[in-house]
Amino acid sequence: MNIREMQLSLFDPDPDTIVGGVSCSLGHRHRKPKRAKWRVHFKNGNCRDVCGWCVKQFQPGGDHADIVERIEKLTKKIISK
Repeated sequence: MNIREMQLSLFDPDPDTIVGGVSCSLGHRHRKPKRAKWRVHFKNGNCRDVCGWCVKQFQPGGDHADIVERIEKLTKKIISK
């Protein structure tokens, strides 16, 4: 097995709803990087991973609630060996 195959085998092929190392995509609003805990799906088909503080503006009553289709909580993946 060459080095590239080993590197690729370290990553999960489906990181859709997994927390861990994903930082808030609205990082320009924070002094330090924050971990994303929510995924916001927009009506135009795009999505963003945001922290708990930033998700407030996308929830009902927030500034950008009218452009949101749904909000889902990211989950931790437990790796058992």
